[in-house]
Amino acid sequence: MNVATPATRKINTNIKIVSPFAINDSVEEVKVLEKKHVELVEEKKVEDFKAFCDALKQLSEECETENPNLSFSIKTAECIKLNDEFIVLEVNNSISEFELENNKQKIKSFVKEKTGMDNYFLKVRCKQKEKAVKIYTPEDTYAYFKKKTNAIDTLIKSFDCDLQY
Repeated sequence: MNVATPATRKINTNIKIVSPFAINDSVEEVKVLEKKHVELVEEKKVEDFKAFCDALKQLSEECETENPNLSFSIKTAECIKLNDEFIVLEVNNSISEFELENNKQKIKSFVKEKTGMDNYFLKVRCKQKEKAVKIYTPEDTYAYFKKKTNAIDTLIKSFDCDLQY
């Protein structure tokens, strides 16, 4: 049976319990981890954007025979560098967007092989704007058909149509 003596109580009270979730700036390991994090963030930067664009052009030429849709999509895509980590390929239509999204890994591996850059995020965006749907009123329909033919007035009179609600 262990009986706590005043000497053992003093030892136990001097031991500090540190939570694994606590962050202490004085701990050397935390400083090392922060330094590694900064180094990783610095590596993520795309050093040579022009080399990236040249590698894309080269890929479009190489895959022209085996995958002409991908080649066309790359040729028509506009490369935009958002910041040091993100590159956006902006295309004109949804088909090109689909083609580039499906071949994103192939593009990244080719660029890594040619330039050595692999620490970036590639995003594909479509420029095409959605058309707004306009709901036509009976007056709008009447005006449209009136421009097409004058016989619409005789039809309205013969069928006794009421256009204004």
